[in-house]
Amino acid sequence: MTVRVGLAALAAAVLLAGCGAVPAAPRSSGAYEQCDSEALPAAREAIARGDDAAAIPALRRLVAECPDYVRGHLLYQQEAARLGGEAEAEMRSFYSALPDRPGSPVGPFVRAMLAPSDAERLALLDVALERDRSFHFGYVERAKLWEANDRISSALENYEQAVAAKPDHPEANLGLARVLEQLGRAEEAERHYRTYVQVRPGDRSAKKDYARLLIYSLRDVRQAEPVLADLERDDPSDPEVLMDQAAVAWIDGRFADAARLYHRVLELDPNDARAVYNLGNLWFRSEDRRDAARDADWRRAHAAYRYFLALDEAHDLYDLLAQLAVVPYRLEVIEAALGPIDGADPPSLSDF
Repeated sequence: MTVRVGLAALAAAVLLAGCGAVPAAPRSSGAYEQCDSEALPAAREAIARGDDAAAIPALRRLVAECPDYVRGHLLYQQEAARLGGEAEAEMRSFYSALPDRPGSPVGPFVRAMLAPSDAERLALLDVALERDRSFHFGYVERAKLWEANDRISSALENYEQAVAAKPDHPEANLGLARVLEQLGRAEEAERHYRTYVQVRPGDRSAKKDYARLLIYSLRDVRQAEPVLADLERDDPSDPEVLMDQAAVAWIDGRFADAARLYHRVLELDPNDARAVYNLGNLWFRSEDRRDAARDADWRRAHAAYRYFLALDEAHDLYDLLAQLAVVPYRLEVIEAALGPIDGADPPSLSDF
C-alpha cells in the first residue's frame, strides 16, 4: 500500500541493516551502466523469444557477475515479478539475503525497488545517495517518489540532480521535461524532451508529448514538423499525429492542408468530434473576417458546426462548452452575416 502522508517523518525512522559502512567517493557517471558478462546478451535473447526458463537463470548470473550493473538488477526484478509465483519468491529471497557491500549504493537501491512502503523506499534511496552523490538512478527514483506524493519542487530538484550526474540519462530527462512543463517552463522542458527522444526514439508517447509542447506551448512548428514526420512514418493512420499535423498547417497559414488532414481523421472515424469542431473553427477563424473567401468559408463552418451538434454527447468539458455556448453563438454570427443557410440536416462530411 502506498504511503502518502508524513513520508519524510516516517522515512527517518526506517533503518537499513548493514548500512554503517563509510560512503565511497563518487564514481564515474557510467559506472552503473556497464556489464561485460555474456549473461547480458543471453538474458536479452531469452526474454525476446519468450523463453522464461532460460531468462531467469541468465538474469541471476548477470546480477551475480555484474553486481553494480543497475539495469541488470531492474530487469531481473521486473521479469521475476511478471512471472510471479516461484520466480518472484526466489527473486525477493535473493535480495533479502543480498550482502551489503560497503560503500556501494546498489544494495540499498535494489532493496528500495522492492520496499513495501514509500517511507522505506525513501530511506533506502537516501542511504544509496549518501554513499554516492553521483548515483543518478537514485535521484530518478527519489524524484518519482516525491512526484507521486505531490511534492513537485522536491521532484524537480532530484531530476535536476540526476541530469547533472548523467546528462543523457533517459528517464531523468523525461521526468525533468514533464515536471518543467507542468510548472509552465516550456522552453526549459523542450531541451530535455529533445535529449530523451534522441536516446529513446522508439517511445511514441513521449515523442507525441514533445511534439505537442513544440506546437501548442512554444509555437515552434519548424522543429515540430520532423518529429511528426517520424511519427507518421511509423503509423500513417494515427489520428493524434494527423490532428497535430493539422495544427501545424493551421499555425503556418496552410488552411487547405489543415482541412485535408482533419478530413483524413474523419475518414478513420466520422464521429471524431474534435476534428469536426476544429474544421468548423478553421473555416470560421474570426467573427471579424472581411476577406474575399469569408462567405464560402463560413458556409463550410456552418455545416461543420451543425454536424458537430448532431454528434453524441460531449466527451469532456471542452466539448460541452463548445456545444452549449461557442457553436450556437458562432452559428448566430454566420446566419446574421449570410442570412438563412439551406442544406441537408444533418450535413455530410463533403459539405465542409
